[in-house]
Amino acid sequence: MKAATVDLDWTPHPGQRGVLDSDARFRIVGCGRRWGKTEMSAHEAFRRLGDPDTLVWWVAPTYDIADIGFDAVDDVIPAPLREGEPKRTKPKAIDLVNGSRISFRSADREDSLRGEGIDLLILDEAAMIPDRAWQKELRPTLTDTLGDMVAISTPKGRNWFFEWFQRGNSEDDPDVESWQSPTGDNPHIPPKEIDAAKRELPSHVFEQEYLAEFKDESGGVFTQLDERIFTPSTTSTTTRARGRTHTAGTSRDTRTTSSASSSTRRATSSTSSGRKTSRGRRFRTGSSRRPRSTTASSRSTRRGTTRSWPTSPTPASPSSR
Repeated sequence: MKAATVDLDWTPHPGQRGVLDSDARFRIVGCGRRWGKTEMSAHEAFRRLGDPDTLVWWVAPTYDIADIGFDAVDDVIPAPLREGEPKRTKPKAIDLVNGSRISFRSADREDSLRGEGIDLLILDEAAMIPDRAWQKELRPTLTDTLGDMVAISTPKGRNWFFEWFQRGNSEDDPDVESWQSPTGDNPHIPPKEIDAAKRELPSHVFEQEYLAEFKDESGGVFTQLDERIFTPSTTSTTTRARGRTHTAGTSRDTRTTSSASSSTRRATSSTSSGRKTSRGRRFRTGSSRRPRSTTASSRSTRRGTTRSWPTSPTPASPSSR
């Protein structure tokens, strides 16, 4: 059986890697601005599109925000793996030669997100997506497919995103995993830029937009949250513990990874590879969609680097797109 290899010049930073490696069905990512949420999600979408006949939706509060996601995914998918040109009228879409498709939608109109079963749902700036869109329209699209969801956002008040973020901190809900990470966890952001923003912005704005804190309308942190959730730092990376919220700063129990260890990993990654290094991905020919499974092992396998693609033509190097 022939295989095609696609080299992608991208290496996730430690915070992104933690999200990508998770086998949780629902991943809730509350992070500061410029953390790399969109970039990470574009690569996750491409990874899942390697399964034949997979449907991915990228949903944002408005089409303007969805267009940012479209541009990010458009840059990731090599031209030889595409089925024709992307659909550039609303809703935009990219079709692949293995029968998979990613569609870019807006949640601004009621009842506009009904009708299809989705394998992977990416919610961009999820805190700005209305509660009714998630509860009545989007959540049901994952039911018959047992689809996965990745919600990425800077926090914005108390809403469904806030509630699901809390669920990721519960031992009783292993299907949900949450992350909270400040802008400073992106090793490509100069610390002096974050320090300048801290001096220039009102404190409640900086804490929400850069430290990824959930604020109420008056600018205060929600007092009913467990104190262990919020220990933000602009320099340390996100801790990892299965089935719990991963919060930047300090470890909250013996199962979390220490911030010193995380910082070491990040420093090693940054100094050894720079911003980007070459990563190979191997895609094999497949004829039909595999049965869905809810087991952790099968979910992890689906997120691996081996993906099914027809092999003619065979891309030998990254697209110049």
